[in-house]
Amino acid sequence: MNESANYSNIKPKLFLLHGALGTDEQMGALALSLSEHFAIRNLLFNGHGAAQAGAAFNIEDLSQQLLLEMNGEKAWVFGYSMGGYVALTAVSRAPELFDGVITLGTKFDWSMLTLEKELAQLNPDKIREKVPQLAAMLEKRHGERWPQLVVETANMMRHLSTHHSAIESKWSDMKTRVLMLLGDQDKMVTQQETTLVAEILSNSVMKILPETPHQIERTNTEMLVSEILRFIHPLQ
Repeated sequence: MNESANYSNIKPKLFLLHGALGTDEQMGALALSLSEHFAIRNLLFNGHGAAQAGAAFNIEDLSQQLLLEMNGEKAWVFGYSMGGYVALTAVSRAPELFDGVITLGTKFDWSMLTLEKELAQLNPDKIREKVPQLAAMLEKRHGERWPQLVVETANMMRHLSTHHSAIESKWSDMKTRVLMLLGDQDKMVTQQETTLVAEILSNSVMKILPETPHQIERTNTEMLVSEILRFIHPLQ
C-alpha cells in the first residue's frame, strides 16, 4: 500500500472531557457518534468514577492530567462544562499540543455570588434528603464514595473562585482555535459570561444551540456532532 495513502487514512485524535460529578460514561453517546471520524480518547478525570471517587483535585490538576494523557501528541479536545475549563487551562500551558478546542456549557463566572449558589447544591446530606434520584445516580456513577466526590467538587469550586483570574489571565495570548457552544436553555451558564470569554480569546467562535439545556445527556447528539465536524473540517 502506498505510504502516503496509508497516512491519509489515519484518524485525527479527539479527547472528550466530562463535566463535574460526571464520568467518561457521560460522553458515551458522543464518543460513539464521533468514532467514525476520530480516534477517540474518552478521559475519566482523577477523583471520579467508582474506583477513585473522593480523591482531591483542582482545575490545574485536571489540566495536567489531560496533558500527560496527550503524551506529547497533538489532538482536538471537546470539553463539556468543567471539561471545557480544563481544556482551556491546558491550552495555556502547552498550546503546541492542541489542534483546537470545543467547549459546551462551560461556566466562566466564578464570582463569590456564583460560588455561594453552586456550593448550596453541593451538600451530600441535602442531596440525599431533597434529591434522592440524584443521590442514586451519583452512587451508580461513583460508588459509595460519591459524597466525598461532592465535597471535593465543592473544594475545587472554592479554589477556582480564588484562582480563576490568574488562570484566565493567560488566555488572551492563546492563538488556538476555540468553538464555544452554549445551549439556549442552559440555566447554569449565561450568554454574557460566555461572550466575555469569547472576546478575550483571540481565535474563538461562539454559537448558541437551539432547544438545548445544560445537561449533555439532554443535548441533541446529532446536532452536536454536526457542529463539531463543521468546526474541525470547515471545508468538507
